[in-house]
Amino acid sequence: MFRGLPQYAAYQLRSDLSLPRLPSSWQWRRLASVGRKVSTSGRPEMPLLSVYLDQGVIPYSEGGRRVHAPSERLDSYQVVRPGDLVLNNQQAWRGSVGVSALHGIISPAYVIWRNSSVISAPYGRYLFRAPVMVDQYVAASRGVGGIQRDLHGPSLRNLQVPIPPLDDQIAIARYLTYTNARMGKAIAAKTRLIALLEEQAREIVNRVVTKGLDRNVSFVDSGVPWIGLLPEHWSLVPARSIFKPVSRAVTDSALPQLSLTRSAGLVPSGASGSGTIAAENSDNLQQCNRGDFVLNKYRAHMGLFRWCRTPGTVTRNYTVLKPNSRVYHDYFESLFLDPVFAEGLRINARGVGDVMSPLYTSTLMSMKMPLPPIEEQQAIVRLINADTARLNQQIALTSREIQLLQEFRTRLVADAVTGQIDVRAIAASLPRSEEHT
Repeated sequence: MFRGLPQYAAYQLRSDLSLPRLPSSWQWRRLASVGRKVSTSGRPEMPLLSVYLDQGVIPYSEGGRRVHAPSERLDSYQVVRPGDLVLNNQQAWRGSVGVSALHGIISPAYVIWRNSSVISAPYGRYLFRAPVMVDQYVAASRGVGGIQRDLHGPSLRNLQVPIPPLDDQIAIARYLTYTNARMGKAIAAKTRLIALLEEQAREIVNRVVTKGLDRNVSFVDSGVPWIGLLPEHWSLVPARSIFKPVSRAVTDSALPQLSLTRSAGLVPSGASGSGTIAAENSDNLQQCNRGDFVLNKYRAHMGLFRWCRTPGTVTRNYTVLKPNSRVYHDYFESLFLDPVFAEGLRINARGVGDVMSPLYTSTLMSMKMPLPPIEEQQAIVRLINADTARLNQQIALTSREIQLLQEFRTRLVADAVTGQIDVRAIAASLPRSEEHT
């Protein structure tokens, strides 16, 4: 199924080494020779569609959290038919493309390419999201900056597309559908395991971060709904008494630009998993020093709140706080990430929905926070670290297994749609009952 996959009997010689070799029976063809750009509008009653990096073309209603609502006027939205290649004009270079299995309408910001019968839709769904094509979208995009780059029409038409015989296309799609389903089940099982392990870790943190280590002490009502009872010897203070908002100019141009992630905290912008790229202009940057707390003012309640382990720069979309000597960094990071306290951050945020709900600095500074003695903060962190070490190790191991499965799946698709492996015999042996699992 996965090991010892054969190659085709013969391959073409190719002088252009930027693209992989193809089996002798395949062709490289320009995109313009296998389809055409279309744009038909005037059907506002049809279902709305969207394109997601990891999902392709899906109903707009299934997109989860969305920053941009659809236009109130849908007359200009373009009709998408099953089998159409849909490319996000400004994000295709990131892989925001897909071959649709749905009939609906999509924003004019997308390019609709209607493929001819030379490309089967099942094969196209894998091909056009594979690295061999995404690398070409990058080269075919133009623009200033790294976030939005428009597809260049002539370059798009000249994209080189690997075209196998139709029987091969059907076999490749069948094999990939089967293997993707198997790997998808494995990834889903590992993802569920991580969720269970993380829940166990959260319970450990929640048990001590606002209640302390000694259950025999006297407790008092904090008067703050999301905090509840506090040990009597703890203080309850406004954030302004332990944190000071700072806004520093960048004094060292060599400092890395940082971005906040939920899983890894502050990481270099553009790093794998950061979801961002470094800004080309430093005018909107501020400096954060080691020991500062940094929060995404729009998503602090979603876990984007960490302390800075290494100096760097962040955009003005972040709030930077300098703590005083009564703050033990790891304790307060655990407090901010605790779901119970995060609910307090959410309640105090302004806005509609979870995506763009700013937590204004003045509001944050007025929020009440538990303040245990510094020695107890340190003891709480030691217990958390000791009790969650095994869980965190298992989470890291399982996360790595998921990453390897995803990388293998991407490589398998890349090799299959370019004929680097011959999957026809295996595809013919697959049980048809599981073909579309």
